Amino acid sequence: MTSVFTYGSLAVPEVWTLVAGRLHVSEPALLSGFRRRVLRDAPYPGIVPSPSELVDGVLWHGIDTVTMARLDDFEGDLYERLPVEVLVGEEAAVAHAYVVRPRHQALLSPEPWDEATFREHELERYLEGCQRFAESWSRIDD
Repeated sequence: MTSVFTYGSLAVPEVWTLVAGRLHVSEPALLSGFRRRVLRDAPYPGIVPSPSELVDGVLWHGIDTVTMARLDDFEGDLYERLPVEVLVGEEAAVAHAYVVRPRHQALLSPEPWDEATFREHELERYLEGCQRFAESWSRIDD
């Protein structure tokens, strides 16, 4: 089992539950050395290295290989899963995070991502896509 740090749509419990297949234990966390920006023409963000910045997010625990495969499938080729060190309170923890691949970094806008704006303007429609994703995985499980 491992942990995954999320910082955008997957930090929203409703999204996480559909994509991961169930709600996992989680806690707030901070990732140092990365910048979060909205992707152009998308409601979700990506992160890239940036030495002096911090990204807040959620650390999900108890991620098994099936759940990790679901997450990898959901994130697609835009991101690469990398090991990172996050802060949970005063304690450091090792986790995986999905970082925008260098060849896709031009897709990042200069705009920061805001969860409240995402929830207000995008979440309902986004959950519909997540539901379709979850249904595609349930057909695989059958």
